[in-house]
Amino acid sequence: MSEMEKQVMYWLAINREQISITELQEDIVPKVLIANLQSPLLSLTGRSLILQGIGVFTQHPVIMEYVTDRLIKLDL
Repeated sequence: MSEMEKQVMYWLAINREQISITELQEDIVPKVLIANLQSPLLSLTGRSLILQGIGVFTQHPVIMEYVTDRLIKLDL
């Protein structure tokens, strides 16, 4: 998984709700262009790691819990 894909997964887990690509862009540090988020979002959606609604993204609950547990263990 690429570093940008990991960032997307972490921020979706942190938000815990559906968020737009613009909201995701605002969360990620250092700042990234929306164009640089499109490929990771498509890749993660294609692998069924995230869910895409109309203009929003989220994670399956079990994946969200796994990523949250990883964040806690990494003490980030």
